[in-house]
Amino acid sequence: LTRFLMDDSDSSFAATIRKNLLLRTQKSQDIYWNQFLSWFFVQQKEYGKAFVQEKAVYKRNPESFYNIVTLGSMAMEEKQFEDAKLILEFVLENTQDLELQMKAHHFLISMEIESATSKEYPAIDLKLQELLKKYGSVPLAILFNGWFPRSLIVYFLIKI
Repeated sequence: LTRFLMDDSDSSFAATIRKNLLLRTQKSQDIYWNQFLSWFFVQQKEYGKAFVQEKAVYKRNPESFYNIVTLGSMAMEEKQFEDAKLILEFVLENTQDLELQMKAHHFLISMEIESATSKEYPAIDLKLQELLKKYGSVPLAILFNGWFPRSLIVYFLIKI
């Protein structure tokens, strides 16, 4: 199916798939159709629309939360920061799972760091200090595992 979507030069196949998936999603309460529609939107790189479907799945099946975190990560990788931020903030508001919270914070701070100048590092430092207070020293391992740019690590080393 992915191959046909990629080869669809006039987008008629994609439009037909979208229309049929939307109809199935509206007619059926089966989360399978929401998941399929979410997959379709991801293939089209429409992460905001995929998020709407993943929220619908989550409301019926709260164990599906990991898919939402993955979707946020994918949006971030595709530089769709607005959608990624919306998705990751939803994660923070709706989970008590510390690992998922830390991943969401990591992705949010990573996006902030990617566009930050050295003048903004003190503000990022404050956010990281707040996270350390909230979660303990576990996130320190994140700092030194290559998740943050060298310039930010140098900033922290100089500060110490």
